[in-house]
Amino acid sequence: MLSKLAQRLMKPDPRRCEETRALMSAYVEEDLEDGERRSVDRHVRFCPRCRTVLQNLRHTVERLRRLGRAPVDADVESAAERVRSAWRERAYPGEPRESPGGEPGSDPHTEAT
Repeated sequence: MLSKLAQRLMKPDPRRCEETRALMSAYVEEDLEDGERRSVDRHVRFCPRCRTVLQNLRHTVERLRRLGRAPVDADVESAAERVRSAWRERAYPGEPRESPGGEPGSDPHTEAT
């Protein structure tokens, strides 16, 4: 009941919400100093919008962690190279493609990886 009364009395402070939201990623990753953590805790206790943002961020991070990292196979890498090559041909039409070392068939506009 006290929480509901406090919510009615407290008007949203956009500046405070912005400060809190800037800390949310670090908060979820448990990478905040104690004072900053308490500040976020206090704010989301009384700010329904920021509480919703924090819940959504936690949910998103949890889902992304479940996905893990998919291995990149040769077919995907080959397709990516074809896309890069087609882009270079459209971006620099008619220009000879050379590597930074001057080898024919490479693009002078990109760096070797």
